[in-house]
Amino acid sequence: MFAVVEREGKQYKVSEGDVLDIEALNLDPKKSFVFQNVLLISKDKNTTLGAPYIDGASVNASVVEEYRDKKVLVFKFKRKTGKQVTQGHRQSYTRIKIDTISTKLSNPKTTDEPVEKAAGKVEEKETPKEEKVDTSKQGKDTPNGT
Repeated sequence: MFAVVEREGKQYKVSEGDVLDIEALNLDPKKSFVFQNVLLISKDKNTTLGAPYIDGASVNASVVEEYRDKKVLVFKFKRKTGKQVTQGHRQSYTRIKIDTISTKLSNPKTTDEPVEKAAGKVEEKETPKEEKVDTSKQGKDTPNGT
């Protein structure tokens, strides 16, 4: 069983027991939290899609640790002028462990069921017809002066 969850504009594919690094949550280790934005859940051959999220579905996770990644150096150099600028950046991450994936669906929409198409013809709407204006009888007193 796996699920696709969304957090801060990023999507993660998770299963029970997975360890995942996400952007900093600022939570204490051993704390638990819940992903409410579940986009997809797949169990065996049944796949449930949300539009955009699945109602009643959640993914429970616990914080393993908070850490900072290695420093990324940015070096800017302009030749002939002697300009050199060095900048650094360290991203904060939270390592989490996925505990459970739960669904409380009343009427799930699964992709295994065949989609029935409506039999019959598609009705076309009538478009209003434009009236043709006879331009041969226009004289000099018309606004366009012809």
